[in-house]
Amino acid sequence: MPQLDSIPESTLHLLDPTDGRLLQSWSFSTARITIGRGEGESLTLADPYVSRLHAEIVSAPDGWVLHSRGRNGVFMDGRRIEESRLNPGTTFRLGPAGPLFQFGNAVQNNENATLSFDPESIILLALDRKEVAQQAQAVTDTDYFRQLQSKARELRRQRSSGGNRTNE
Repeated sequence: MPQLDSIPESTLHLLDPTDGRLLQSWSFSTARITIGRGEGESLTLADPYVSRLHAEIVSAPDGWVLHSRGRNGVFMDGRRIEESRLNPGTTFRLGPAGPLFQFGNAVQNNENATLSFDPESIILLALDRKEVAQQAQAVTDTDYFRQLQSKARELRRQRSSGGNRTNE
């Protein structure tokens, strides 16, 4: 293992999996970085896809190596890996649908960058209730829908009265 004073500072960038935007960064100056839900890890994440000790990044003489330690695995380019060399810019995911990270050797400091949002202000789904009611009424007013309802009632009656009649 390299001497402590020869370990280059490394960074982990949390990326938005939908568009790759940078969400948060962490810098480390240690030979071993652990990632997981456990309180003693270098980077602690509260995520259902993340194990207590999910991944470990270790400094080696020729660079950094990522080791999978979690039950849900570590994925690179859509494939589950057990161990892989990390180069600056390498991306990996904790679990098949967990957090997406990018590894880097240097921190790019942009003092103007800010990440701030109010979770209450995010609209996940907006429905115009009047429009939905009008569309539902338009569907239920069709002859086809009435025929389906009639057939469903007939099938329920058959099922409740023993239903398994055979033609003689």
